[in-house]
Amino acid sequence: MTRIGVALMAFMWAAPAWAGCSNYVDGSTDGPAPRAKICIAGFCEETAQEYECGNAFGGQWGYLNGFTIDVKKDGSVSAAKNGFEVDISRVECSGACFTVPKRNNQ
Repeated sequence: MTRIGVALMAFMWAAPAWAGCSNYVDGSTDGPAPRAKICIAGFCEETAQEYECGNAFGGQWGYLNGFTIDVKKDGSVSAAKNGFEVDISRVECSGACFTVPKRNNQ
């Protein structure tokens, strides 16, 4: 019996970490997608979340207007609109927004 317990514990420790994601457009979540107002360099759009994911390595958000953001566990942030890089310092969001970590020098 002890061998089985040790084997199960070893299997659980060796298993990969699983990500948690919510996809609001494929019908896998209950209710409507959370809404947000995203402004890039003063140009604002009302949109809704397409997906939101998070795991031990960071978080990712995607919106129906083509805006995406990726925050790594080290605090680095990359953002894009329709595949084109966006300077995150020029982005403002209200409503269902992403989380960007504060840096000591900001």
